[in-house]
Amino acid sequence: MKYKTKDFIRINPTTINEIERKYVKDILNYKAFTDIEFNALKSRNCQAHSVCIFLSLFKKGIIDEALLAFSNFKNLTLDIYDNEIIL
Repeated sequence: MKYKTKDFIRINPTTINEIERKYVKDILNYKAFTDIEFNALKSRNCQAHSVCIFLSLFKKGIIDEALLAFSNFKNLTLDIYDNEIIL
């Protein structure tokens, strides 16, 4: 699936528990993320990818609009998914 429902679910505030919410401010200080068991040959989707999408939407000031509905998320992340570089 081109538009990652897992990314939407992972960054949607209704799915983030209280422990995770306190880390949102912390991640704003980082510029790179990785998953320790990420394997690009098996899957391109990972938690680090979701965090990067969250940061992109947050820094653009459109995170709230993006998370109102999956259709908003798809429309507001078209450029992210269309411009991904796969190494």
